[in-house]
Amino acid sequence: MPSPAPRRILYVLNSPSTGGANRSLSVLLAGLDRRRFAPLAVVPKAGPLLDRLRDLDVPVRILPLPGLGRLRASFTGKVKAAVRNGRNVLRLARLIRKENVDLVHTNTIFPLGGALAARMASVPHIWHLREGIDTPEYDLRFGRATSRRLIGGLSDALICISRYVQQVSVSSTALNRSHVVYNALEELPDTETREIRPPITIGCVGLIGRKKRTR
Repeated sequence: MPSPAPRRILYVLNSPSTGGANRSLSVLLAGLDRRRFAPLAVVPKAGPLLDRLRDLDVPVRILPLPGLGRLRASFTGKVKAAVRNGRNVLRLARLIRKENVDLVHTNTIFPLGGALAARMASVPHIWHLREGIDTPEYDLRFGRATSRRLIGGLSDALICISRYVQQVSVSSTALNRSHVVYNALEELPDTETREIRPPITIGCVGLIGRKKRTR
């Protein structure tokens, strides 16, 4: 009996950068069982992440999509962006149907277009929440309460990278569809075990910024 065809998953990314969220997604993609799942990625523009995705043999489409972040532009600019975003969501919905996508996976809270296109194409949608929506630096065009309701209402399931993210980024009506799944880590080379004696110096590796609340 022949094996079933791999299920096709469309990953919607907010940026082509190699920041933490996209690096974490790269780890997920590297460990994906290709006998069971076939990934496809959508990014808003060209950038350094594309080389990483191609190294992982993940097909990439470039398509700017609307997001939850506030658009800073003139009234005319906002109208043009709304028309362009509407067309691109329709294009993404057509791509979902053409590629026989089984599941749409939105990476980070910011992209909105993947959820809208999945709804139009009648395909299940998962939102991967990696940020606390209450972070003051996040300027959300619909506000925090409405954004929580949109995220929950447009998703069949929610993945939260911590209990904190689950608490602040998931609406009460969607809590029963949310799951805490901690970020995977890349494999590190074996090192000699050494006895650690005080004092201990603790280092932080990653993006240091106000919105990360490192302090």
